[in-house]
Amino acid sequence: MIRIGVISDTHNCYEAAYEVLKRAPELNLLCHAGDMYHDGVKLGQLLGVEAKAVKGNCDYYTEGPEELVFEIGKKKILLTHGDQYRIKEGIDRIIYRAQELEAHIVIFGHTHQAVLFNEQGINFINPGSMINPRGSSNPSYAIIEIIDEEVTIEILEFALD
Repeated sequence: MIRIGVISDTHNCYEAAYEVLKRAPELNLLCHAGDMYHDGVKLGQLLGVEAKAVKGNCDYYTEGPEELVFEIGKKKILLTHGDQYRIKEGIDRIIYRAQELEAHIVIFGHTHQAVLFNEQGINFINPGSMINPRGSSNPSYAIIEIIDEEVTIEILEFALD
């Protein structure tokens, strides 16, 4: 089994995210969907797990990828912030990109609102923001578990101290 922690939009508040994630089930990988790229790198170091992170629209002058495509077992994952697909305007562009890549899972952020849906057999997950949720969202992150061909995704909400 592979357990992936999924976070986004920490905006230089990685310490608060660390306090929550260190109590989460043991992770094999951490994915950070942007805003702030360096938070994802730092959290991976603090948690002692590999971290994959992308830049978001607030990562000014930051070196790092805007998008990553990688495989875990037989599952192809697209990790992106979502701003380049104008995710706040709709989901069509990111769905087309996922189809183009033949992705099984798409992780994105940008909206600060947690969402989980399946479109044409592709799992789309926005973990929301652990620091600054918007709308009716509570602070949240997600856990993806991959066991052989089976994928389970859960959004976890929590209270800020």
